[in-house]
Amino acid sequence: MEVAVARLSIGRPGVVALVAAALLALPAVSARRVDAATIVVNSTLDGPDLLLADGVCDAGGGVCTLRAAIQQANFNVGADTINFNITPSGVETIAPTTALPDVTDAVTIDGTTQPGFTGTPIIELSGANAGAVDGLKLTGGSSTIRGLVINRWARTASR
Repeated sequence: MEVAVARLSIGRPGVVALVAAALLALPAVSARRVDAATIVVNSTLDGPDLLLADGVCDAGGGVCTLRAAIQQANFNVGADTINFNITPSGVETIAPTTALPDVTDAVTIDGTTQPGFTGTPIIELSGANAGAVDGLKLTGGSSTIRGLVINRWARTASR
């Protein structure tokens, strides 16, 4: 069996043009912006979202913290909802150790979704460990906060 081998000699400008043409033929790769979503906080921990572009609230190991939920909601396009399902059900305290991210897009943060809610807020957002910072800072969009106890912030609890 005979194999024909063709040799092609391309100078440096030709190689550059060939590589450029190959790159232009590739699909564009960019961060995926996710449409409005319902995000469920399932932990009182304070970790950030590990990868905003994946559209999943995950501070590691499937944990969704309030910090990570706000980051993901800010990244998403449109009005998001942040709900709570922290186990065990009932009264829970979220005590960030630094300022939470500003809420820069429309969002509803709904503490009434925590299992065990019967009319009195059972999710506390405490600033006791956060230092001299504001609590929830709403800087963009039309947002709603309901069913949360927001206290112990050195500055404003929410604005």
